Amino acid sequence: MKKTRNLLFELGVILLALIVSIPLYLVIINAFKPHPEIVKHPLAFRPSK
Repeated sequence: MKKTRNLLFELGVILLALIVSIPLYLVIINAFKPHPEIVKHPLAFRPSK
């Protein structure tokens, strides 16, 4: 029972970390792009030309 509880806690913490890191990723990636590129390719690190 305690192993299951610990496993669920760890999975919850990992899920929370992923949820928090997605907006941080978007901010970092889009910080160095001009606005038109952000609108066209918000998730791309470098859009292909």
